[in-house]
Amino acid sequence: MPRVLVIHEDPADYSWPEDEFIRACVSRAGDRFGVKTECGVRRVAMNILAELCQTACELIVVNCRFPQSDVHHRMARRLPADVPLVLVVDEQDQSAAAETFSRQDIDVVVRNSSLGERLEESLVEMSLRHFIHRIRQGLLRSRQVQAAMLPAAPPDVQGLDIAVKSVPAAVVGGDFFEFSRIGDFTVVLIGDVTGHGLNAALRMAEVQAYFRALLEYPVTRIEKPADVLDHVNALMVRSATEIPLLATAIIVCIETDTRLISWAGAGHEAHVLRATGVMEALGGTGPALGCLEGTRYSNAGPLTLNSGDAVLLATDGIAETYGEHRRMFGLEKMFDIVRQDQTDSAAETVENLFTQSCDFRGTTPQQDDMTAILVRVGADDV
Repeated sequence: MPRVLVIHEDPADYSWPEDEFIRACVSRAGDRFGVKTECGVRRVAMNILAELCQTACELIVVNCRFPQSDVHHRMARRLPADVPLVLVVDEQDQSAAAETFSRQDIDVVVRNSSLGERLEESLVEMSLRHFIHRIRQGLLRSRQVQAAMLPAAPPDVQGLDIAVKSVPAAVVGGDFFEFSRIGDFTVVLIGDVTGHGLNAALRMAEVQAYFRALLEYPVTRIEKPADVLDHVNALMVRSATEIPLLATAIIVCIETDTRLISWAGAGHEAHVLRATGVMEALGGTGPALGCLEGTRYSNAGPLTLNSGDAVLLATDGIAETYGEHRRMFGLEKMFDIVRQDQTDSAAETVENLFTQSCDFRGTTPQQDDMTAILVRVGADDV
């Protein structure tokens, strides 16, 4: 509930503006976001500095009269700098008031014939800023939570150089990835929940939790990639009774000693880029997750990885990056970058991939979440 602190200097004005007037203005701002809101109002005398320090609020209204006094300056120093401030003053005191209460988020309202109308506009505008600030803070916290859910770094595996980067189109996104070690296998997963933004991010958290439980925890862990997709699909279908939950994903398993890879894909594919320049697709082995109850996915492979080969797993946000004249970045451009960067580390190549796609996009806004995992095979003897 928004809390408004009203500070008075003149006891004769102690009940003005009325509480109901303030509540109505805050409510109008909430209506623009479709939020039914209530407002708490607290009134304090300007000279009671202790109360000013102890009162938490999201909006401050100061009703004061000049000439300046030490009380004004002390109060200005005590008020929280990050809370919007509406200052009601006489016309001749505008400059002095703005100088005393020097801050960015301030609106000076002059006492004149249109005072009521002007104050109402100011309160609504300041309340809107408060709601926008709260939404932004909530999204930033969501981004921090989502980032904490994803692996902090790829695993350190002898003979493999692994790198990953993910950039959501909005503050949060629907792409996810996971790494796991099961016996002699290194498991790499990438996926994409339909859509982007907050809704996709919430569903992404659910889907990634399913995968992590099945890949990581001994009680539930399943070793064949297709079996993992079977179980995740069943969980997604069961949880999407009202709101559809669809995602694409691919799991690639790399045997450390033999460098044999197997995989299973749900409407998603990956690619092996041979050191010779040849590309081999790791195709999907079933439909997108969440489409049909009882779907069974198949395992594919094995393929042998050789020294200098690379495995590229990416969501479609990179290939489908659009530049001028609606030209698309495309898979072939991604493959060329990986081929050209053969002497670079996986991390350097992934960074170059994102840099070139961003340059290609130019001033065009990013339309979709972008995630890429690159696994380079070293020259170690096996």
